[in-house]
Amino acid sequence: MIRFIETRKFLRKEIFFRGTGEAPAGEAKGGMRKGPGLCYHIASRIFSNDKSLKRGNEPLYFVDRKKIEETLLYMEKQLETLSSIRSPDKEIEKAALERIVLTLIDSFLDAGNALIDGFIMRDPGSYNDIVDILADEKVITKKMAEDFKSVIPMRKTIMQEYLAIDHGQMHRMIRQAVPSFAAFPDRVRDYLKHGSGPVSAFKNE
Repeated sequence: MIRFIETRKFLRKEIFFRGTGEAPAGEAKGGMRKGPGLCYHIASRIFSNDKSLKRGNEPLYFVDRKKIEETLLYMEKQLETLSSIRSPDKEIEKAALERIVLTLIDSFLDAGNALIDGFIMRDPGSYNDIVDILADEKVITKKMAEDFKSVIPMRKTIMQEYLAIDHGQMHRMIRQAVPSFAAFPDRVRDYLKHGSGPVSAFKNE
């Protein structure tokens, strides 16, 4: 009951700050959180009493850095395998190409989603939104964003239109995007190390 009363008092305070446009100390007005981001922010400030999870007066959220690193390493491994496919003429090469393209796209989306969730960026409504958010947050460049958007539609082709895949075209398109996929892991690692945002607490360290 005591905890419930404390929670209600805190929520009133938070809602007052948000409703009047006055930001709590250390948070700019332009950075006001809305929707799920605000709910997560409020909940974490209520229940994060562990001093190790705080820096100053700001709450810290969790990023599973180990899982992200595993995903990035898998992406790099798939890129190495892709380089061995000169031309997808044989059936085994076509099957391998489909799998590599699918997992490259999914590993990009998974790592991107993990960053967005952990750093409480705005909520994505589509795969392209994930790309746009990462570009806005300077995780990736505009050129990389264009490359990722050009290959993401191939995911649907592989999953739903597999009888009509043009493997030659798929190979050419993914090869054009290879530089962006190759640069992505280190850009994510750099963002995790130096990126600005409310996150400095990591899981599985």
